[in-house]
Amino acid sequence: MKFIALSTVLSSLLSLSLATTNTVDTSLCTIDTDAAPTYIGVNKDVLVQSASCPPTVAQTPAVAEFRAGTLQARQTNVCGAQCATNCFAGTANGPTAGDCSVIASAILYESQSVGPLFTVGPAPGAPSQPNTLVMSFRNCQTFYLNQSNASQTYCRTAWSDLVNWLNTECSATKGRHGGNCVATNQAWFVQVQKP
Repeated sequence: MKFIALSTVLSSLLSLSLATTNTVDTSLCTIDTDAAPTYIGVNKDVLVQSASCPPTVAQTPAVAEFRAGTLQARQTNVCGAQCATNCFAGTANGPTAGDCSVIASAILYESQSVGPLFTVGPAPGAPSQPNTLVMSFRNCQTFYLNQSNASQTYCRTAWSDLVNWLNTECSATKGRHGGNCVATNQAWFVQVQKP
């Protein structure tokens, strides 16, 4: 398989300032370039790719555990979970608002066409089981990154709402150039940025 570095995801992973001293060295995020491109939305113009990215913090324990960790949840539904917004300072190199709106609309379209939920694999990501879902349209990119040790299910409508929220709250007009929303337990985050 051929792989390319996803430098924008990597740089954002490295720049995240999460309250922990046990960080993992994130040296590479990869996208499988052998996979056929997938496009979503009414006009099929939003590119969707799976990526494998190392977690930014020590792996978060799965939600369900039994008898001191002998059994762990294989999948965790984090739909509706709270997250904290972080905007990136500076107005240079921010995503284009209209392009981010196209992605948010495409995610809603998929919610109605395919189903309301999607699932990503656990961290650390491996090419055979990616832990990151990336969507791009022109000058906007968003991704959902799973940092836990269990597969996660999330709502497409919530992701669309976060893209719109981050697109508004973390825009150049407010002195920012994109941002993210990190789960309160740091098990996942959604980010909006320029590709």
